[in-house]
Amino acid sequence: MSLLYPLVFSLYIQGFSHSYHKITLLWPSTVILLENLLE
Repeated sequence: MSLLYPLVFSLYIQGFSHSYHKITLLWPSTVILLENLLE
């Protein structure tokens, strides 16, 4: 079971770094959406 942790962790890091570019692209629109919801 302990051997699965490095694999899952590496996949998580790869997925995070891949989705990080999407987050940076979607961040401005997300901020605008949140500001509209908070008003």
